Amino acid sequence: MVTRIAKTRNHKIRGTASDRVFDTVNFLVALFALLIVLIPLLNVVASSFSSGRAVQAGEVGIIPVEPTLEAYIEVFQYGDVWLGYRNTIFYTVVGTFLNIIFTTLMAYPLSRVDLRGRKVITSTN
Repeated sequence: MVTRIAKTRNHKIRGTASDRVFDTVNFLVALFALLIVLIPLLNVVASSFSSGRAVQAGEVGIIPVEPTLEAYIEVFQYGDVWLGYRNTIFYTVVGTFLNIIFTTLMAYPLSRVDLRGRKVITSTN
């Protein structure tokens, strides 16, 4: 019995030729979409770590040329960047907290079958 179970577990489901073509085309489309997104993103990151001269000369591809942190030092010395980070963190924390509170306050009453007007609010029959 044990050998019979072991033998049946080794069998694989064989796909048809059209399944393999579909999987191959699907993979190629996904790979193409990945490259369309990834290459410009890598170029932006490489440009941010490259010297200004190399960026202006158009020498930067997906690998930084003359690596430097000058751009980041310049950006983080600008006070409005820190104000933006503060606002982002504040809105994220407060917004998440308020959404959890209001969702909970609304979810419990809507879960009650005896709530008057529940069908109108939830649009159920």
